[in-house]
Amino acid sequence: MKKMRFCESCSSYTLLSEHCGKLTISAHPPKFKPADPYGKYRRRLKYGV
Repeated sequence: MKKMRFCESCSSYTLLSEHCGKLTISAHPPKFKPADPYGKYRRRLKYGV
């Protein structure tokens, strides 16, 4: 089963791994883990704290 992907160059959704001549990224967020070892670093990048 294919999952939805997102093309950053044209801002459209697709099922292909390549669209507009560029690779697409996953449109789904990463799975949540309460004991996330990298959460501190992601929050620091996002919020600048």
